[in-house]
Amino acid sequence: KQWYQRRVRGGWLTEKEGVYYSWNGTPVPIEQVHFDEDDKPWQSYTEVQKRITGEIALAVASHYRMLNVLGHEDIAPIRKPDPGAAYPIRELTARYVEQSHTTCTGA
Repeated sequence: KQWYQRRVRGGWLTEKEGVYYSWNGTPVPIEQVHFDEDDKPWQSYTEVQKRITGEIALAVASHYRMLNVLGHEDIAPIRKPDPGAAYPIRELTARYVEQSHTTCTGA
């Protein structure tokens, strides 16, 4: 259980007496807290998580010749707020999916 708790992003956090907690009750260091436009706290993703996700997205987008990637929040924003405000989906889409266009078209 401890291995899992250390490696999973907490998503939307709760705050109690100045300490932020993930969904599984694990305290989150303040430097890992990202506040969205409504000032709700989310646990930030690590650079490694963003890089690996981007590499996977590039491989999938290139293989299937995808032109765009959407998150649940793009389809059903009220019902599905994931990957969440701390996930830089626009930045990663621009960086990796646009690279796949070059791979797909050979441009």
